[in-house]
Amino acid sequence: MKFFNKIWLVVLLLCSVQALHAQKKTWSKDFGGSINFYSLSDAGIFIVGTNDALYGVDPETGKEIWKLEEFRRISEDALSAIPNSPLAAIVDRGMMVEHAIINTVTGQVVCKTKDLGMTTVNKRFANAKLGAVLFSGMNKKGRPTLMLVDAVTGQKRFEAEKVFDKATEVICSDVYAINKDLMLISTTKAIYCLDANTGEEKWRSEIKTDAPVVAAPASSKIPFAGFGKSMNKMNAQMAVAVSSKFFQVKDASKVYFFNNDYFTCFDWATGKEVWQRQELNSPLNNYILDDRGIIVTTNQRGENYGKQGGLMGKALGGGNKAKMYMFDYASGKQLLKDEIDVAGNVIGYSYDNTGNKMVIATASDKGTNKIDIIDLVNGVSAMKRPMKVSGNIRDIKLVSKGLLYITDEEINILNLETGADAWGKSMKVKDYVVHGFKDDNEAYIAVDGDLHRFDVNTSTPTKIGSIALDGKENPSGLQFTANGLVLTSSQNIAHYGFDGKQGWKVYRAAPGVSLVGKIALGVVAVTSVAMMAANSYQAGVASAGGATAKGQYMSNQSAADSYEQDANNWGAIAVASFQAMNKRFKATRATASMQSILTKTDDGADTGVGIEIYSKENGQKEGSVVLKDKKPEYFFDDIGRVVFWKTSDRNFTAVFF
Repeated sequence: MKFFNKIWLVVLLLCSVQALHAQKKTWSKDFGGSINFYSLSDAGIFIVGTNDALYGVDPETGKEIWKLEEFRRISEDALSAIPNSPLAAIVDRGMMVEHAIINTVTGQVVCKTKDLGMTTVNKRFANAKLGAVLFSGMNKKGRPTLMLVDAVTGQKRFEAEKVFDKATEVICSDVYAINKDLMLISTTKAIYCLDANTGEEKWRSEIKTDAPVVAAPASSKIPFAGFGKSMNKMNAQMAVAVSSKFFQVKDASKVYFFNNDYFTCFDWATGKEVWQRQELNSPLNNYILDDRGIIVTTNQRGENYGKQGGLMGKALGGGNKAKMYMFDYASGKQLLKDEIDVAGNVIGYSYDNTGNKMVIATASDKGTNKIDIIDLVNGVSAMKRPMKVSGNIRDIKLVSKGLLYITDEEINILNLETGADAWGKSMKVKDYVVHGFKDDNEAYIAVDGDLHRFDVNTSTPTKIGSIALDGKENPSGLQFTANGLVLTSSQNIAHYGFDGKQGWKVYRAAPGVSLVGKIALGVVAVTSVAMMAANSYQAGVASAGGATAKGQYMSNQSAADSYEQDANNWGAIAVASFQAMNKRFKATRATASMQSILTKTDDGADTGVGIEIYSKENGQKEGSVVLKDKKPEYFFDDIGRVVFWKTSDRNFTAVFF
């Protein structure tokens, strides 16, 4: 995964940006040596790595904020963000792994684990509530060591040698801070509650967790080709990989815990396990905080389950069914009559208007997609059998006549009482479908050349217009404006009124075949973590996520809320560089939007292939820039409203709108 969520696109760039300045300004900077990589930190600093140094540049002015020559020639894989903070880690390759923490806003080298007395690091976890970074590894005496380092000063808060009994014990969870003085970690052997100031063990509970797994680097036809870079990447991923999780809800005296085998609850003050430990049939897929209890779904487990040890042996594909449980918050008692078999991994869910039935969308290992209705009161499926749907499920939403489901092959409404389709025949999807909910009562669906308005109360779709984008393109996005909606594609922006009548339209032809060939390998787009979080959920359905080796367990807390909470916690540190996180996140809340189109253009000074920026509110052109290089390499910062353009092997130019 590229540093700071860089997303590579091919040939054409299509991305939304926030409200842009009509007045264009530029800056250009020569870095004096070959540029090896570049990106934006979560705090909005332009990071450039060269053969001479690692640079931090003010994206507004192009002024060099800092230059770290000691990190010359590092690979992009060696540099990894500490999410939603101004910090980043540089992981040195080799068997004796060293970590350095830098502040991307100031250029401060916060700490180096080698200087702190650690010879190698196997785990690293930053915690915003503690304002610190925990390292686990070996010290110069060859003993297992835990070290908590202040994220501002770089000073040790504690170093503890005697927490783990054996060097083989590995941390399996992120650091969970109960408060500023107490922290929890899970390892392959036990759960530990530690004093966050001294490292002293307050209590431990013996509960084993499989060590997290990270996929090995892709093999090369050339022996040892890229070995150093591969090791950098793998070391960086292993340092933050987890296979268990803590969380709190409702009763502040309790902390909940799960791994790939168990779900349980502790009194955090005493370490007493207040639940009867619940054993899971396979790794957890999703947990949902229902009013009645904690709903847990597990992953579909493979036919080879258990034949290979550890977490990998529990994740192999096959055909055994996933399960659903509901645990009482206080006691851990199973509230359903029995665990419920579900048809695959849960990828989305929604409640009916009583809250007593849950509709789940599942995907099996064999590629089959189904919808099921779970009666949460009686603890059984409300359908004779889950309903198979054609195509990949795009959205589900409860409406008056049942459950509206939209896939990339069909659209229909599932009657929640009978399990039958409310429409005699599904609305078939041949080429494309894009949709959006204007509010709780009205949806718009563009499918195969027709625009439909959907009344949620009557559950009846009405064709209100026809769609014909230029350049033989199909819509890929639908977005609402103050007076209608816009359909977008790579080269089109078309506005429609709520009555379906087409208003203004923008079409800019794609560069010709010869020009496309010149730019084919040069287009880059960057979207911030915060921006992705703000757009991570569609109306009417909560996404469910898998429990991967990296611990990306998903609950019904929105991703945007989670990112904002992290940004706020780091921002609470009374240092300007940390407070920049709040400012950066809040900038994503802007409402106006724009679209960029790659085309042949004229920016007043030159003519050629470039970017034109258009308002989605009125279709007006807001600016343009010609990219002179035959293989232009550029990206948008959608929050900072700027195009960064690599104009040569050692130079970057920024263009604002």
